[in-house]
Amino acid sequence: ADILFSNDFDCIEDEQVEVSPLDEESEDDAIDPLLFVQKYISSDDTVKRQRVARSLADAMRWTESDSDVEVVLLAAEQLAMDIEPRVRIDVIEELPDITAFCLEDSRSIDIVLNRLLPVLAKYLCDPHDQVRKSGHATLFSMLEHQLIGSVDVEHFVVPVLSKMASADSCMSQLEAARVVMRVAPMLEPEVIGRVFIPLIGILSCAQFFEVRKTCASGFGPLSQAVPGDDNKRTVLPLFRSLCSDSVWGVRKGCTETFVDVSLACTPEQRRDVLCQLFLSFLQDSSKWVQKAAYQVLGPFIATFHDPHLMYSDTEGKESDLLAATSPIPLVDSESPSKPTLLNGNTEEDPGGQMSVPAVKIIASDEQTELNYTEDADLSLRSDYAESDDSPNETSNQNERQGHMSNLHEVAESEGFSSFLYWKTPLPDISADIGQIEEQPPRQFSPQVGDTLNEESIGDSDPIGSLFDDDDDDCRQSDDGTVVAGVESQRTDEDWKQLVCSEGEVGMDESSFYRVSRHSWDQSSAGEMESVVFKQDVVPEELLEHYLSMIEPSQVHLIDPDLPLHCAYSFPGVALTLGRDHWSCIKPVYSVLCGDMQWKVRRTLAFSVHELARILGREMTESELVFVFDDFLKDLDEVRIGVLSHFSEFVGLVSPERRKRYLSYLANFQQMDNKNNWRFRQALAEQLGQLCALCEPVDIHTHIVPIAINLATDRVADVRSLAVDVLGKSLLCLRKAADMQMANQLAEDVRNRFGLSSRWLERQTFARFCQFVLVANYVSPSEFAENFLDPLLDLVSDSVANVRLAVSRTIAENLLSI
Repeated sequence: ADILFSNDFDCIEDEQVEVSPLDEESEDDAIDPLLFVQKYISSDDTVKRQRVARSLADAMRWTESDSDVEVVLLAAEQLAMDIEPRVRIDVIEELPDITAFCLEDSRSIDIVLNRLLPVLAKYLCDPHDQVRKSGHATLFSMLEHQLIGSVDVEHFVVPVLSKMASADSCMSQLEAARVVMRVAPMLEPEVIGRVFIPLIGILSCAQFFEVRKTCASGFGPLSQAVPGDDNKRTVLPLFRSLCSDSVWGVRKGCTETFVDVSLACTPEQRRDVLCQLFLSFLQDSSKWVQKAAYQVLGPFIATFHDPHLMYSDTEGKESDLLAATSPIPLVDSESPSKPTLLNGNTEEDPGGQMSVPAVKIIASDEQTELNYTEDADLSLRSDYAESDDSPNETSNQNERQGHMSNLHEVAESEGFSSFLYWKTPLPDISADIGQIEEQPPRQFSPQVGDTLNEESIGDSDPIGSLFDDDDDDCRQSDDGTVVAGVESQRTDEDWKQLVCSEGEVGMDESSFYRVSRHSWDQSSAGEMESVVFKQDVVPEELLEHYLSMIEPSQVHLIDPDLPLHCAYSFPGVALTLGRDHWSCIKPVYSVLCGDMQWKVRRTLAFSVHELARILGREMTESELVFVFDDFLKDLDEVRIGVLSHFSEFVGLVSPERRKRYLSYLANFQQMDNKNNWRFRQALAEQLGQLCALCEPVDIHTHIVPIAINLATDRVADVRSLAVDVLGKSLLCLRKAADMQMANQLAEDVRNRFGLSSRWLERQTFARFCQFVLVANYVSPSEFAENFLDPLLDLVSDSVANVRLAVSRTIAENLLSI
């Protein structure tokens, strides 16, 4: 082992560490920068000339007269024409500092205009690639720091860019497009319209699609730099021409910058011009353009939001239909780019059949059974498929109500149970099977066209299997005929009363929320179009496409991450529509909350508090509480979303429900991965914010025990936050004049940490004392009464870390009182 160590050490000694020649020390380091420039400006050594170029800005600061300034400028002009690209790069990187120094003296402004800007313009078309890129970066930096203005760019830079744009080389035009689209938004609108818009028009019609794509990707900042009328007159026509380009890459570039362009337009331009352009992207022949369009569909819808709109106080005043969960708009699988709502106005196929989800709900006062059948072919009569605008709607509804009453009377007269249901009976061995098969079926609903065997109505047990398996959505009779339902009038609120009445079914409101999204009855199909899309905030076509992002056909054909993008932009869409139109997107939210991908649920969990702010307290408790409860029981990757904004959400619910959520805080200490200390850190942060929302009893009962537990965590950041929570809890208890609980907390901290046998907990006590002193959580007299003696006892602690924490607390905080 000794020989091996000796050999390794010898290898380290023999190893040569390479040092850059520019970093080597020499006797010239003692020379001031100005003399160094004069000495080595004409050196044959490239390294020397590089060092001269890097010292130009320092040499400018050493100048004392105009002759010294002239020496530095001559050196810069000479090195700008150096044959070595590395030297020219160093010169161009020094130009911003030299320009800033010259602008500090008003007499040197002419130097910038006559000598430095020509050098900069020359670098923009340098033959060396890296030199040109450095020149572009220097130009952007000088514009951002306002070292040069619009007039300077027009006189010195635009001629060079025009020459590059008119060249036949693709690389030259591409670099010109990059510089133009980056520089134009930094200039005055008058210069943009007079000089840069014609130049952008030339580049937008370039032969090479890479040039056109570069122009398309820069229209967002350009639109925001041009005022409304000028934007409509100059920028929008160019953008529209690129949106109809024959190359899909150019159209995709327009799609990616579409939101920025929309933000710069007026509401009329957004609705009349941009909406039609975006719809063409959603139906584009290229999959990649469609994918990019759907990714920014939600943010584009959010641009329709009016920031000055004040929502009316409609909490608790919504109609039953508005508060109910609306059916989910479906997408025709044959044309995924054109979503079509399957409602009462949907045209039937030649055979009079239409494939829609069918729901059967047959219920009475005691029991309810729900059969959900997907893709069931139903023979729909024309009078049943009429929309809400039909003049025969009232008579049809009365007819269906009378028909439902007849069904109940038939059931009671035939001796069935007190509830009405259909179920395939057990086979009767004693019966003549042949006669059973020959017996014709009896049709209960001539309007719907559903057929049902007479023998299929028999005794059965209650609906214990209603929620056994969500995938078991289809029931059939003995002959394989799909059994369809005859519910025509019931809304989701009616279902909740039927299914959840008196707790007999064993389903809570949370389960109802998850199941109600599958419910689709034929009579409410026409209502969905007239109610869900009865809004003028967002164009109807855009909202239809957004709602179709959760459809399996769209996910399969366009992008598997469509639900994730839909969830990410959902708060913006909800804010745009407002609480009055929550029913438009509520079904989509229900589906997203139950998505199989945890990333989708995680995204929604991080934004549920924003939805609560949009909807208000009453709608939050009726629409979001159950979703929030489901997220609390989800994976840790999802729970961290609700935990990160736990205090914000519970601050928007009623005090009674807030107390119930406080009792759940202890469950956050149970994690799938014990090493995930950031989860505990987020919990500690939320505890500190909850102190201001809770009553003293809740603080003492729910927050303090968790904070004490986190104060013993093995991660220092978690302990620091927990100690701060204990200090805030003590402050809140004293402000509430609940001295008994405050003294109890002080005693617990003193006994648990100040007198602990573990040195880490004693160190935590010293830091707790420091926290309460710095933040003034307690007065000096209260501190001396409760914490001073245990703190002084730790001065002679056997562990150095404890003594160090105590000494820091005494020196920095205690002695200054």
